[in-house]
Amino acid sequence: MSPGLLKRALRRPLLRRPRFVIVGTGRSGTRYISQVLTLAGIRCGHEAWWTTRGTRAIRLLGDASWLALFNLDDFRGHVYHQVRDPIDVISSLAATSMNPEWRARHPTSHAFHAHRSQYVTFSGDPLVDAMQFVNVYLTEAERVAERTWRVEDVDAEIIIQIAADIGRRLTREAAQAALRSVPPTTHGREHGLLGWDGLPDGPLKERLILQAEGYGYLSY
Repeated sequence: MSPGLLKRALRRPLLRRPRFVIVGTGRSGTRYISQVLTLAGIRCGHEAWWTTRGTRAIRLLGDASWLALFNLDDFRGHVYHQVRDPIDVISSLAATSMNPEWRARHPTSHAFHAHRSQYVTFSGDPLVDAMQFVNVYLTEAERVAERTWRVEDVDAEIIIQIAADIGRRLTREAAQAALRSVPPTTHGREHGLLGWDGLPDGPLKERLILQAEGYGYLSY
């Protein structure tokens, strides 16, 4: 290696694992929380370390990524879980990345579906598959996360606590300013406005209702 190349290599930042991860099902506001944290001074990627892109971002303190959940066996950082009302997530997933017609129009989504298929056996019915994925995901997240919150409950206290967990001091003013700067656009329903009555009856629906009730949503 030439002296110039060696000097540049030595200047490269080390690729260190993030110190925390925020998992969510997808469509649960992980982009939102990553933007809030970054604006507050806690650099958090969105699917930037646990990613399908092939390259990882550097100098991250955290990552908010649904792709992380089943890949945490050797992760020693903090694991948080952000939830959105399961019926809203199911509605969104069934109309988008679980739907073959939608995936045909959005080729980059195939990697996401392939990732999910490693952990869930899908039937080919977008609605049933969305239900199955959300149930499996929430069950595993409840097992591994040290703390869970709802996306609509994100406030200064949550942001300050994440900072404290990794040894960073964050003022309430900085946390509140970040929250004001990022619109919480994930809270509304979209993609079909499904309700619980629109889901097929059976044990899977019953488990999902119990999970939604456990998070404090008016679910049925």
